Amino acid sequence: MAAVAGKTGGNAKIKFGTATGMDDQFAQLRSVSLSLTRGEADISHAASANNWREFLPTMHEATMSAEVIFDADQFPSVITSTPIMLAAEVITLTWDDQDDTSAPTNNATFASSGFITSWETSAPYDGEMTANVEFRLTGVPTFTPVA
Repeated sequence: MAAVAGKTGGNAKIKFGTATGMDDQFAQLRSVSLSLTRGEADISHAASANNWREFLPTMHEATMSAEVIFDADQFPSVITSTPIMLAAEVITLTWDDQDDTSAPTNNATFASSGFITSWETSAPYDGEMTANVEFRLTGVPTFTPVA
């Protein structure tokens, strides 16, 4: 089996629907996490073979979280225009498969309707201002792989 080379996520970007000015708040990502899960239903009963539990797959779920870095001059607008107040919109995560982030040409995207469920701002005395953002994604997502 051939070794697989890992790629950095340095060129990942989040676009939050049509909300004016929100792209700037997601311009500098420190990290982003996308989680896809699937539920299960226990269908075990007294006659299950040799008393082994039985399960069926159920609904899918996607969640996303990100740590965003922002400048001190953005702080007032982050507090007053945080998209946590907005309705569900299309949230798109885009990343580039190229090592050279100056000329992204081979983008992959993951898009889903969703909304922000948590926005936690941190302003350490001697560090970068950040926000930890949690997204609830809803409905069927669209994934476009690297071409």
